[in-house]
Amino acid sequence: AADGNTVTMEDIASVLSEAGYSGLRTVDFTAWRSKILAHPERFKSWSFCASLAVDGDGLDAMAGNSRGGKAIKEVVGDEAFNKFEPRVCLRRMLRYCQEAGLLQA
Repeated sequence: AADGNTVTMEDIASVLSEAGYSGLRTVDFTAWRSKILAHPERFKSWSFCASLAVDGDGLDAMAGNSRGGKAIKEVVGDEAFNKFEPRVCLRRMLRYCQEAGLLQA
């Protein structure tokens, strides 16, 4: 889609660490997904995210391909598209979630 548009788990962990979150660790995704989906009433948001972000379904079905890039470009224009910086987006998302009370600050 766009050069440098990839968001890795290392990026996410780094942005969370910059924001003061500690004790982050990697886990096996399949085991995590099974645990989350086995208890949807306990992990409402996570079970929803897990169902959207697996096996090329939902939002990830378009991410990372040329059709997705073209669709985004049509909405924001070439200049904004070419300036996109995923770490800035992650920081803004984190700040919003904190301010909305969705994540502890």
